[in-house]
Amino acid sequence: MAMGLRNLLLSLLNLGVVSSHSGVLSAQIFVGETEIHVPAQGGPLTPVKLTFDQTNPNRFAVVDVSDGSVGVWTFDEDFTKELDIDARAVAVAISPDASVIATTTIRGQIFIWDRDGNQVGEPFLGHEGSIQELDFSPDGRYLASAGYDGTVRIWNMDGTMKEEPFLGHTEWVRSVAYSPDGTKVASSSIDGTVRLWDTKGKLLAGPLLGHERWVEAVRFSPDGRFLASAGDDGMVRVWNIDGTPRMDPLSGHRAWVVDFSPKGTVLASAGDDGSVLLRNFDGSLRRPALRGHAGSVQALAFSPDGEFFATGGYYDGTVRLWNIDGTPRGEPLRAHDPWFRSLAFSPASDLIVVAGDDGSFRLWMSDGIQIGKPFLGHGSWVEAAAFSPDGERISTASYDGTVRVWTIDGALQQVLEGDGSRMTSVAFSADGMIVAGGNEQGIVKQWRLDGGQLDGGQPIDPIKANSGAVGAIAFSPSGRSFVTGGEDGAMKIWSSDGSMRNAMPSAHDGQIRAIAFSSDGSALATAGEDGVVRFWDTDGTPRGQRMKGHQAWVRSLAFSPDGTILASAGDDGAVRLWSPDGTPVLDPMRGHDGSASSVTFSPDGRTVITGGYFDGKVRRWQIAEPVK
Repeated sequence: MAMGLRNLLLSLLNLGVVSSHSGVLSAQIFVGETEIHVPAQGGPLTPVKLTFDQTNPNRFAVVDVSDGSVGVWTFDEDFTKELDIDARAVAVAISPDASVIATTTIRGQIFIWDRDGNQVGEPFLGHEGSIQELDFSPDGRYLASAGYDGTVRIWNMDGTMKEEPFLGHTEWVRSVAYSPDGTKVASSSIDGTVRLWDTKGKLLAGPLLGHERWVEAVRFSPDGRFLASAGDDGMVRVWNIDGTPRMDPLSGHRAWVVDFSPKGTVLASAGDDGSVLLRNFDGSLRRPALRGHAGSVQALAFSPDGEFFATGGYYDGTVRLWNIDGTPRGEPLRAHDPWFRSLAFSPASDLIVVAGDDGSFRLWMSDGIQIGKPFLGHGSWVEAAAFSPDGERISTASYDGTVRVWTIDGALQQVLEGDGSRMTSVAFSADGMIVAGGNEQGIVKQWRLDGGQLDGGQPIDPIKANSGAVGAIAFSPSGRSFVTGGEDGAMKIWSSDGSMRNAMPSAHDGQIRAIAFSSDGSALATAGEDGVVRFWDTDGTPRGQRMKGHQAWVRSLAFSPDGTILASAGDDGAVRLWSPDGTPVLDPMRGHDGSASSVTFSPDGRTVITGGYFDGKVRRWQIAEPVK
């Protein structure tokens, strides 16, 4: 299938071409520009509360605190907004039979809405000030509320209070939850305590002490035997139902919300640092932190079937769905248009990898046609990508700590696990049988691919390549060596067996971000944070002068097919051409709104193609006839 797709793509691609560029070039001509754009779905700008419909695992309600609206969404490959309730809401809950939706306001009101979004009756009144959270009893007959006035209240569905307010907390009550059997209610407060009540307001356990600051959330385990609480002190605590600690406190992030999966196998928490942690019931982490959000995550809820969960990003305006193993479930629901960064061109220059801000990436033809659906699997930012030499596979390196190998038609072939550190660079060997990935700790790991098994390739002994993050890796065309460049400015040349051939500890002033070999393997080039481009012999001997033309980081390098010209793309938005002796060729090419993050030549060497970092643009430049 991949080869058929390749032939289709090649037949569609039509770049402008002119004659070969031997000698000194006379000019370059801007050929055209393609904009890559995927619009947002109009999701919540600031999602703070999220709850699922217990009768439909693909339906949920979310509070957008930016305008107080409650959106009810369904998900089936794409998001569809079913309802938009102008509720001036702080919190939301859906009844167990999904017949009504309850919302709260900062004025102490509780509103009830029918399934179509129509208000039912008059608001429930009693609390003084904001109501932070609601929870229906399992049978749907009662509603519990947590108030700024320090009380917990239980309501009949006609708006009358079932019992007198529960008194005991000395400050704002942040969270409330019914036990699965409906006989108990748990609450947490900014007074630093958790309390356990019967449904008439009698204190059964507590105050449970241990958190040193606010307790943001409390939840029961599915069997009702345990409680979990999330604190502003950076701890998640698990309690027995009698109020005694079940285990040592669990650190990891300042958690805003905590929840148990309905099947009782996962304890999830979402943090102020944008991370989501998935734990086993013994407190051990199931996988490295999920880092798909940019900024605080204040909403988290499991689907009723326990197959996935949803998170809401307070600052990034996204709701993201995750499978229970932590892999993304579709694309996020967005309030903003997504950011896209071009990372790599295919060997034939007909395809470009464009990574989103959500751990996904897409394939686009360089003339602007998107190919297939987004590639989903990474749990965080994709930092680097590389095509295999035959152009049939893609490897990606992500901040989720993995390198993944895909076919160009979207099939995930292999998940290559690192040591949990963010992966920062990736490359294929010349024969396409080895993938190397560098991480933020300066370690390079290599894997021999084993026929596309998802359990990963055969690991080769890791190499400590640099004292900081590995910013770039490149294999020689012969396959007998590879080169690494690091945050420490050092370039190192390695034999294929992992032994170091040579080291240039001060190759650059600052991080090396790009390395490229000429097609015949006779020369290599490096560039990075200092804005300098350098040529080298393949043994590490410098060639010519340091080439200073860029005014900021250089992100990408590419040799022309005949090796006579080097192109560089940088954060100053310029694309520059250099001859092998280090002299500039022509004036710089400009046009990107911000950084130019990738560059390549067409196979015939007559066109330079560039991709932007955040402007979503692919630009094509035709190189004119050489001066005779």
